[in-house]
Amino acid sequence: MGNPYRTILRLPLQPYEVALDVYRANDANQKVVNNMTTTFSNGIKMAPDGDSIVYYYDIDASIIKQCCNFAILWKIRNTAVEPQQFIYQNLQVITPKVLVLVTCLRMLIDKLQKRLGVVQAYEDSDLVEFLSRGAELVNAGYPTTFFSYNMMPSALTVHHLLYSGWYALQAQGLLATELAFSFSGQTVTLDYDQAGGLSELAGRWQEFLTTTFPAIKMAIVRRNSPVGTVAGRQYRITDINLFTFKTSTSQGSTSQIMGQMTTLGLLY
Repeated sequence: MGNPYRTILRLPLQPYEVALDVYRANDANQKVVNNMTTTFSNGIKMAPDGDSIVYYYDIDASIIKQCCNFAILWKIRNTAVEPQQFIYQNLQVITPKVLVLVTCLRMLIDKLQKRLGVVQAYEDSDLVEFLSRGAELVNAGYPTTFFSYNMMPSALTVHHLLYSGWYALQAQGLLATELAFSFSGQTVTLDYDQAGGLSELAGRWQEFLTTTFPAIKMAIVRRNSPVGTVAGRQYRITDINLFTFKTSTSQGSTSQIMGQMTTLGLLY
Protein backbone atom coordinates (compact mmCIF):
# COMPACT_ATOMS: atom_id res chain seq x y z
CA MET A 1 0.00 0.00 0.00
CA GLY A 2 1.15 3.57 -0.68
CA ASN A 3 3.13 2.63 -3.79
CA PRO A 4 2.12 2.45 -7.45
CA TYR A 5 1.52 -0.97 -8.93
CA ARG A 6 3.10 -1.96 -12.23
CA THR A 7 0.92 -4.24 -14.32
CA ILE A 8 2.76 -6.17 -17.03
CA LEU A 9 1.75 -7.86 -20.27
CA ARG A 10 4.25 -10.10 -22.11
CA LEU A 11 3.66 -10.96 -25.76
CA PRO A 12 5.75 -12.95 -28.26
CA LEU A 13 5.17 -10.41 -31.07
CA GLN A 14 4.37 -6.71 -31.23
CA PRO A 15 0.64 -6.27 -31.92
CA TYR A 16 -1.01 -3.50 -33.90
CA GLU A 17 -2.68 -1.98 -30.81
CA VAL A 18 -2.62 -2.42 -27.05
CA ALA A 19 -4.99 -0.72 -24.60
CA LEU A 20 -5.71 -1.05 -20.89
CA ASP A 21 -8.79 -0.71 -18.67
CA VAL A 22 -8.86 -1.09 -14.88
CA TYR A 23 -12.14 -1.56 -12.98
CA ARG A 24 -13.04 -1.77 -9.35
CA ALA A 25 -14.06 -5.39 -8.97
CA ASN A 26 -17.20 -4.59 -6.95
CA ASP A 27 -18.45 -1.98 -9.43
CA ALA A 28 -18.12 -2.68 -13.15
CA ASN A 29 -19.26 0.88 -13.93
CA GLN A 30 -16.37 2.46 -12.01
CA LYS A 31 -13.39 2.47 -14.36
CA VAL A 32 -10.25 3.89 -12.68
CA VAL A 33 -8.09 3.57 -15.84
CA ASN A 34 -9.95 4.19 -19.07
CA ASN A 35 -8.65 2.94 -22.43
CA MET A 36 -5.00 3.78 -21.72
CA THR A 37 -2.79 3.23 -24.79
CA THR A 38 0.82 3.66 -25.88
CA THR A 39 0.03 6.99 -27.56
CA PHE A 40 -0.27 8.86 -24.23
CA SER A 41 2.88 10.43 -22.85
CA ASN A 42 2.20 8.86 -19.44
CA GLY A 43 0.49 5.82 -20.89
CA ILE A 44 1.54 2.25 -21.57
CA LYS A 45 5.26 1.73 -22.06
CA MET A 46 6.92 -0.93 -24.21
CA ALA A 47 10.31 -2.62 -23.84
CA PRO A 48 11.93 -5.64 -25.55
CA ASP A 49 12.86 -8.44 -23.16
CA GLY A 50 14.70 -11.37 -24.68
CA ASP A 51 12.52 -13.03 -27.28
CA SER A 52 9.33 -11.18 -26.22
CA ILE A 53 7.81 -7.71 -25.95
CA VAL A 54 6.77 -6.40 -22.52
CA TYR A 55 4.07 -3.75 -22.10
CA TYR A 56 3.73 -2.16 -18.67
CA TYR A 57 1.75 0.57 -16.94
CA ASP A 58 2.05 2.00 -13.42
CA ILE A 59 -1.32 2.31 -11.67
CA ASP A 60 -1.14 5.39 -9.44
CA ALA A 61 -0.89 4.82 -5.68
CA SER A 62 -3.84 7.16 -5.04
CA ILE A 63 -6.09 4.70 -6.89
CA ILE A 64 -5.08 1.63 -4.90
CA LYS A 65 -4.58 3.24 -1.49
CA GLN A 66 -7.64 1.44 -0.09
CA CYS A 67 -7.91 -2.33 0.33
CA CYS A 68 -9.96 -3.31 -2.65
CA ASN A 69 -10.00 -5.71 -5.60
CA PHE A 70 -9.39 -4.52 -9.14
CA ALA A 71 -9.94 -6.16 -12.52
CA ILE A 72 -7.18 -5.36 -15.04
CA LEU A 73 -8.21 -5.81 -18.66
CA TRP A 74 -5.67 -5.73 -21.49
CA LYS A 75 -7.16 -5.21 -24.96
CA ILE A 76 -5.07 -6.43 -27.89
CA ARG A 77 -5.57 -6.09 -31.65
CA ASN A 78 -2.95 -7.87 -33.77
CA THR A 79 -4.02 -6.20 -37.03
CA ALA A 80 -6.09 -3.15 -37.88
CA VAL A 81 -9.10 -5.22 -38.97
CA GLU A 82 -9.29 -8.12 -36.54
CA PRO A 83 -11.48 -8.10 -33.38
CA GLN A 84 -9.95 -7.26 -30.02
CA GLN A 85 -8.63 -10.02 -27.82
CA PHE A 86 -8.79 -9.69 -24.03
CA ILE A 87 -6.38 -10.77 -21.30
CA TYR A 88 -7.49 -10.16 -17.70
CA GLN A 89 -5.60 -10.00 -14.43
CA ASN A 90 -6.81 -9.64 -10.84
CA LEU A 91 -5.23 -7.18 -8.41
CA GLN A 92 -5.93 -7.56 -4.69
CA VAL A 93 -4.63 -4.82 -2.38
CA ILE A 94 -3.71 -6.06 1.09
CA THR A 95 -2.43 -4.60 4.36
CA PRO A 96 0.71 -5.53 6.34
CA LYS A 97 -1.50 -7.58 8.69
CA VAL A 98 -2.34 -9.91 5.80
CA LEU A 99 1.39 -10.42 5.16
CA VAL A 100 1.69 -11.71 8.73
CA LEU A 101 -1.25 -14.07 8.13
CA VAL A 102 0.37 -15.30 4.90
CA THR A 103 3.41 -16.40 6.89
CA CYS A 104 1.20 -18.08 9.52
CA LEU A 105 -0.79 -19.94 6.87
CA ARG A 106 2.37 -21.08 5.06
CA MET A 107 3.73 -22.50 8.33
CA LEU A 108 0.45 -24.40 8.78
CA ILE A 109 0.09 -26.05 5.37
CA ASP A 110 3.50 -25.84 3.68
CA LYS A 111 5.93 -27.56 6.04
CA LEU A 112 7.41 -29.42 3.07
CA GLN A 113 9.58 -26.66 1.63
CA LYS A 114 8.67 -26.90 -2.05
CA ARG A 115 10.70 -25.03 -4.59
CA LEU A 116 8.85 -22.00 -5.94
CA GLY A 117 8.11 -22.31 -9.62
CA VAL A 118 6.96 -25.94 -9.56
CA VAL A 119 3.28 -26.74 -9.79
CA GLN A 120 2.99 -28.00 -6.19
CA ALA A 121 4.29 -24.79 -4.60
CA TYR A 122 2.11 -22.29 -2.73
CA GLU A 123 2.77 -18.76 -3.92
CA ASP A 124 1.88 -15.72 -1.81
CA SER A 125 -0.97 -14.83 -4.17
CA ASP A 126 -2.43 -18.33 -3.59
CA LEU A 127 -2.28 -17.88 0.18
CA VAL A 128 -3.98 -14.47 -0.01
CA GLU A 129 -6.80 -16.10 -1.97
CA PHE A 130 -7.10 -18.88 0.62
CA LEU A 131 -7.21 -16.30 3.45
CA SER A 132 -9.98 -14.43 1.64
CA ARG A 133 -12.05 -17.60 1.21
CA GLY A 134 -11.33 -18.60 4.81
CA ALA A 135 -12.74 -15.27 6.01
CA GLU A 136 -15.91 -15.96 4.02
CA LEU A 137 -16.26 -19.34 5.74
CA VAL A 138 -15.81 -17.66 9.15
CA ASN A 139 -18.49 -15.08 8.29
CA ALA A 140 -20.89 -17.72 6.97
CA GLY A 141 -20.95 -19.56 10.29
CA TYR A 142 -23.85 -18.71 12.61
CA PRO A 143 -24.31 -15.96 13.67
CA THR A 144 -23.55 -14.30 10.34
CA THR A 145 -20.86 -11.60 10.45
CA PHE A 146 -19.05 -9.36 7.97
CA PHE A 147 -15.41 -9.43 9.09
CA SER A 148 -12.80 -8.83 6.40
CA TYR A 149 -9.54 -10.76 6.63
CA ASN A 150 -7.87 -7.39 7.30
CA MET A 151 -10.05 -6.82 10.39
CA MET A 152 -10.58 -10.33 11.77
CA PRO A 153 -10.88 -10.36 15.61
CA SER A 154 -7.78 -11.80 17.23
CA ALA A 155 -9.90 -14.40 19.07
CA LEU A 156 -10.83 -15.88 15.68
CA THR A 157 -7.32 -15.87 14.15
CA VAL A 158 -6.71 -19.59 14.74
CA HIS A 159 -10.09 -20.55 13.29
CA HIS A 160 -9.54 -18.18 10.35
CA LEU A 161 -6.20 -19.87 9.62
CA LEU A 162 -7.71 -23.35 9.94
CA TYR A 163 -10.60 -22.51 7.62
CA SER A 164 -8.12 -21.01 5.13
CA GLY A 165 -5.93 -24.10 5.44
CA TRP A 166 -8.94 -26.40 4.98
CA TYR A 167 -9.83 -24.52 1.79
CA ALA A 168 -6.23 -24.80 0.60
CA LEU A 169 -6.16 -28.53 1.26
CA GLN A 170 -9.18 -29.00 -1.01
CA ALA A 171 -7.21 -27.47 -3.89
CA GLN A 172 -4.11 -29.43 -2.93
CA GLY A 173 -6.19 -32.61 -2.74
CA LEU A 174 -7.42 -32.12 -6.30
CA LEU A 175 -3.83 -31.62 -7.46
CA ALA A 176 -2.67 -34.74 -5.61
CA THR A 177 -5.50 -36.76 -7.18
CA GLU A 178 -4.46 -35.68 -10.65
CA LEU A 179 -0.77 -36.48 -9.98
CA ALA A 180 -1.39 -39.86 -8.33
CA PHE A 181 -0.06 -42.92 -10.14
CA SER A 182 0.62 -46.58 -9.49
CA PHE A 183 3.14 -48.88 -11.20
CA SER A 184 3.59 -52.59 -10.65
CA GLY A 185 6.34 -54.72 -12.12
CA GLN A 186 7.40 -58.29 -11.50
CA THR A 187 9.39 -57.41 -8.40
CA VAL A 188 8.72 -53.70 -7.82
CA THR A 189 5.58 -51.80 -6.90
CA LEU A 190 5.61 -47.99 -6.94
CA ASP A 191 2.66 -45.95 -5.61
CA TYR A 192 2.35 -42.18 -5.33
CA ASP A 193 -0.90 -40.95 -3.77
CA GLN A 194 -1.18 -38.08 -1.29
CA ALA A 195 -4.93 -37.59 -1.63
CA GLY A 196 -5.81 -39.96 1.23
CA GLY A 197 -3.56 -38.22 3.75
CA LEU A 198 -4.77 -34.77 2.74
CA SER A 199 -8.40 -35.87 3.05
CA GLU A 200 -7.76 -37.29 6.53
CA LEU A 201 -6.05 -34.08 7.66
CA ALA A 202 -8.84 -31.90 6.28
CA GLY A 203 -11.37 -34.11 8.08
CA ARG A 204 -9.59 -33.66 11.43
CA TRP A 205 -9.52 -29.89 10.97
CA GLN A 206 -13.20 -29.84 10.02
CA GLU A 207 -14.09 -31.87 13.12
CA PHE A 208 -12.17 -29.43 15.34
CA LEU A 209 -13.86 -26.42 13.71
CA THR A 210 -17.32 -27.97 14.01
CA THR A 211 -16.73 -28.64 17.71
CA THR A 212 -15.18 -25.34 18.82
CA PHE A 213 -16.07 -22.61 16.32
CA PRO A 214 -19.85 -22.04 16.91
CA ALA A 215 -19.53 -21.40 20.66
CA ILE A 216 -16.52 -19.09 20.28
CA LYS A 217 -18.13 -17.04 17.52
CA MET A 218 -21.39 -16.71 19.43
CA ALA A 219 -19.48 -15.44 22.49
CA ILE A 220 -17.60 -12.86 20.38
CA VAL A 221 -20.77 -11.59 18.70
CA ARG A 222 -22.58 -11.30 22.04
CA ARG A 223 -19.65 -9.45 23.59
CA ASN A 224 -19.64 -6.88 20.77
CA SER A 225 -23.43 -6.48 20.60
CA PRO A 226 -25.41 -3.64 22.27
CA VAL A 227 -26.54 -3.95 25.88
CA GLY A 228 -29.96 -5.25 24.89
CA THR A 229 -32.58 -5.34 22.19
CA VAL A 230 -36.26 -5.02 23.08
CA ALA A 231 -38.96 -6.33 20.74
CA GLY A 232 -42.74 -6.62 20.97
CA ARG A 233 -45.79 -7.73 19.03
CA GLN A 234 -48.37 -5.43 17.51
CA TYR A 235 -51.34 -5.09 19.84
CA ARG A 236 -54.12 -3.51 17.74
CA ILE A 237 -56.77 -6.05 16.76
CA THR A 238 -56.71 -4.89 13.12
CA ASP A 239 -52.97 -5.38 12.84
CA ILE A 240 -52.45 -8.62 14.74
CA ASN A 241 -49.96 -10.86 12.92
CA LEU A 242 -47.24 -13.31 13.73
CA PHE A 243 -44.27 -11.10 12.94
CA THR A 244 -41.96 -9.88 15.70
CA PHE A 245 -40.21 -6.60 14.97
CA LYS A 246 -37.50 -4.61 16.70
CA THR A 247 -38.74 -1.49 18.44
CA SER A 248 -35.51 -0.10 19.84
CA THR A 249 -31.88 -0.84 20.57
CA SER A 250 -30.28 0.50 23.73
CA GLN A 251 -26.60 1.33 24.08
CA GLY A 252 -27.05 2.63 27.60
CA SER A 253 -27.33 1.24 31.10
CA THR A 254 -29.56 -1.51 32.46
CA SER A 255 -31.89 1.08 34.00
CA GLN A 256 -32.79 2.37 30.52
CA ILE A 257 -33.70 -1.14 29.39
CA MET A 258 -35.86 -1.65 32.48
CA GLY A 259 -37.65 1.61 31.72
CA GLN A 260 -38.39 0.53 28.16
CA MET A 261 -39.74 -2.81 29.33
CA THR A 262 -41.98 -1.05 31.85
CA THR A 263 -43.30 1.24 29.09
CA LEU A 264 -44.20 -1.79 27.01
CA GLY A 265 -46.03 -3.36 29.91
CA LEU A 266 -43.55 -6.22 30.28
CA LEU A 267 -42.65 -5.13 33.85
CA TYR A 268 -44.87 -3.71 36.58
